[in-house]
Amino acid sequence: LHSQFPPGLPAGKTRQHDSASVLVKRQVRPSLANMPDKSDNPMRQIKVEKLTLNISVGESGDRLTRASKVLEQLTEQQPVFTKCRLTIRSFGVRRN
Repeated sequence: LHSQFPPGLPAGKTRQHDSASVLVKRQVRPSLANMPDKSDNPMRQIKVEKLTLNISVGESGDRLTRASKVLEQLTEQQPVFTKCRLTIRSFGVRRN
């Protein structure tokens, strides 16, 4: 059986690949070890500034009032009701 790779190299490896891995081992890795710790940077901290809760009831009446009570119990704030401005038949939504 003859291989298309030169003798001494495993399948899938080339001489260029070997020289690149040597370069990484000798130059890039030591420079990564000398980098400062980035955890002190305040821009890396995760902050939640705003949380939006939404309940789409789909109809008015009793279900809407129950959903508003659930939101009020969760957030301890008064929920805001929004109404549809336009009738869109394809979505099944009517004005107000």
